[in-house]
Amino acid sequence: MRIRPVIFNISLAAGVLLSVVMVLVIANLSRIINEQHARLISMNDSHEVLSMEDNLARLRREALTRTVLYDELIKRDMLLDGMVVNLNASRRPEGECDSLLFSSLRYYALASMGLKERATEAWASIKASRDGAQWLRHPRCSKSLSRDMIMGVLVALKANPENGTVLFRTMLSEIDRRGGFVGDGPFYVSWLSPGIAGLLRMEAERRHVPFEEWPWILKQSFSSIEYDAMFLQEGYVSHLAALDLWLEIKHSKSREGFNPRSFFGAIERLVTLEKSLDTSLDVQRRQWISGRLRALHPENIFYRWLDHETFGTLTNQNQEHLLADLLSMSQFPMTRLPMNCDRRADYLWQRRHAEFSGGTDLCTRTFSGVDFLWMASLLGAGTDEQDRQDISDGGVPVAH
Repeated sequence: MRIRPVIFNISLAAGVLLSVVMVLVIANLSRIINEQHARLISMNDSHEVLSMEDNLARLRREALTRTVLYDELIKRDMLLDGMVVNLNASRRPEGECDSLLFSSLRYYALASMGLKERATEAWASIKASRDGAQWLRHPRCSKSLSRDMIMGVLVALKANPENGTVLFRTMLSEIDRRGGFVGDGPFYVSWLSPGIAGLLRMEAERRHVPFEEWPWILKQSFSSIEYDAMFLQEGYVSHLAALDLWLEIKHSKSREGFNPRSFFGAIERLVTLEKSLDTSLDVQRRQWISGRLRALHPENIFYRWLDHETFGTLTNQNQEHLLADLLSMSQFPMTRLPMNCDRRADYLWQRRHAEFSGGTDLCTRTFSGVDFLWMASLLGAGTDEQDRQDISDGGVPVAH
């Protein structure tokens, strides 16, 4: 049989080609990062600042008000078994098989904005959706759990929900029992890739889970966002890379001695004998990835936020610009949830640019609006306690 030598030669050639590409990226990384930083600074200088702090506070109040309105409508119309869904033209639920991801994003956003009662209810429904120790996309979805759904769970865990460590350790035990799989699906759906396993490893470190409890796949994991970033295309794959980057950024801020276990960092430590685990090249690597995402889809506000965050340019001024853009988007109506006459996509940040525009003149399908909640939380809505109190005292009118 000559098949094995052929496969070996193809794998070897692919490995060599990938290594050459990585070396070229590293060699040009400083130049790329300097160009990105200069571009961001020039964008800052192009805007006039008028009462910036007052205007930012006003925009955050407006974002919080719309968040509460959206969530009232979500609670009334868009929950199935307590989990987020969309409504089709017949007003029947759809999108159950993406529910774990979007329900987790909603929970994180509500918790981050200080809407504790709503967040507690959302988390209780997410917990109740499990089948024993196994997370499900939704109790009414028959599809196997996938890696992107696990990323949703990791986002939710960043909000430190009640009993989060117990549930996380149970999840690790279940993954270990399944031999590295998160569900019953095929290898390309349910097997933990090294990069996703690396995100689980970061959470295990953050929660001080004993090393002996880690599944073998966590022990062998490494960050792989830079590989994903080389071949990014618009759509849900680039959004998963963005969530991956967000989780790594979030973890790097909460833990000293953070080690992303990236190829870039390993090279720098080898060449320079650098003792720091999160090296300067690791930081540049995150900046390069965010730049790739933003270049791929410049109108995507999540990608723009990541670009500023990785460069440390997420100033009040830039948050004001992003919030103003978010609130002015026709895809997020002021008095009702988004519909298919506003945009083609259920969740904008994971869709192509073409799906941002309205797909029909008739408003027939309703989307949950979780994409608005997510960005409002990242841009500081709800950080002012008085704003939350005003919303609580005055209430929000619900459209009929």
